[in-house]
Amino acid sequence: MQRERSVLEDTIVRKVLGAALSTGGEWAEIYAEDRLSHSIRLEDRRVEELVTGRDRGAGVRVVRGTSSAYAYTNRLDSDSLLEAARVAAAALREQPVAEVRDLRPRTPRTRCGAPTTPPAPTTPRWSRSSRATATPASGC
Repeated sequence: MQRERSVLEDTIVRKVLGAALSTGGEWAEIYAEDRLSHSIRLEDRRVEELVTGRDRGAGVRVVRGTSSAYAYTNRLDSDSLLEAARVAAAALREQPVAEVRDLRPRTPRTRCGAPTTPPAPTTPRWSRSSRATATPASGC
């Protein structure tokens, strides 16, 4: 049985992961591929089209907490892979400045916690002194 060829050498992978974790990432990964593809289109038993392609490159992802960064290169040499690792690591160097805000419309609340409504109409109430006072129709 033929052994599958590795896309990257183990020593390069270790250096790249070390560079990726250099700014405090919790874990990192590399995805690399080097794939050849061939396509032949026949028409009436004749070759009408022959296409050959190569997909080649590697991505480095670094994760710290709930943040992650990813960098990609289409070259598989050591310098390009280390640069991708440094770029991904640098993206996690500083804590994100983003702030989560609730943008849903809010209903203003009274000091009692009830939703506010337009001011309630006042109804005159008569006291024993026959003097009119205005009091809200509802309260806390």
